[in-house]
Amino acid sequence: MFKVNLYGYTSNPSILILYNPIIGLIERMLIVSAKYGVKPENVEIEFSREYIKALLDEYSRLGILSFKDQYYYSNIPIIEEEEYYTIVSSLKEVSDRIVEYVKRHSVDLHRGVKRAGLEARGYTWDDIKEIIILGLLMDKYFYRVLHETGILPPPPKRPDGGFWYMWITIVRKPLKYEYSVYEYSSIIGGSATLKFEHLTPTRYLILQDYALLMAALISIGYKSLDQLSYILRVDRDQILKVIDEWRRLCLLELEEDKVKKLNFLALIPKDIDTLVRCVYRLSSEIVSSIIVKYRSNILKLKYDLKIPCEEGSFLALAFHTIKCIVAEELYREGVVSIPEKPPVSWGLWCWVTTMPPSIA
Repeated sequence: MFKVNLYGYTSNPSILILYNPIIGLIERMLIVSAKYGVKPENVEIEFSREYIKALLDEYSRLGILSFKDQYYYSNIPIIEEEEYYTIVSSLKEVSDRIVEYVKRHSVDLHRGVKRAGLEARGYTWDDIKEIIILGLLMDKYFYRVLHETGILPPPPKRPDGGFWYMWITIVRKPLKYEYSVYEYSSIIGGSATLKFEHLTPTRYLILQDYALLMAALISIGYKSLDQLSYILRVDRDQILKVIDEWRRLCLLELEEDKVKKLNFLALIPKDIDTLVRCVYRLSSEIVSSIIVKYRSNILKLKYDLKIPCEEGSFLALAFHTIKCIVAEELYREGVVSIPEKPPVSWGLWCWVTTMPPSIA
């Protein structure tokens, strides 16, 4: 099974098509065939040589391939099954240390939830612990600290205008609880969704503009449609349109003209000063007390396996693998719960960095 992984951002259609399970197959096969070097005339795909060469040239232009001595070579890690299992087994020790750390400090995360007043707003620890542990601690702020410390250089700007690291795995049985976080950010805040590969199909939502502020206001008690319309200076019909969509997706419960319950986590500026500060501190400790000691061994893997790619790409692959091993172990030990058939609201959260003037 070919699986394309991308850490960072791109909007280029030629790259995005690699994620399509059907129409991106030929493109994925071409990139994989270039692991050890390939010529257009040697590609065993039933398309014209001109078409194959055009695709290879396109991915060379985007920096995914390079051209040398009449051959196209992959610039990104192409990880085959034996290599994959070697990487997973080699990263087990560092992952186990992180698991033990998270188990010891989950009580600190729970306290952070209480100090932020989230339980008083209707969010129980069991409702949001996966977001706090897997989404914030082991992803958003884990990667932020890795970048800040220089352990993982931020994705460089690519020829397509995006900023990304990319790798492909060819594995029949990957880690079951492999996951990513899909995030949208704007000036006033953003939204994110946990996406587990085995939970297919998984829909991830993007909340933006006044929908972010709506969620924040609802979470602190402004549940009347008229109130929301007045505070946000948005027509009531527009508010109702968002509310109807959220109700259809079971993101909230509505009772007459009032929201009875919001079924996803909405963080307000005060939460960033309390909960997020706690999460950031713990992510920093994971990096400083564990990752720093293992970085050279992690990077040594790249050279032991003779994987021809930039160091940043391999490190991104390794840290992604570590967080997925951690997720799997935390699930086995009952620290987190990952449902087989989650509702749309599961794993969804949003945040705002500023509130309307009348509320701030």
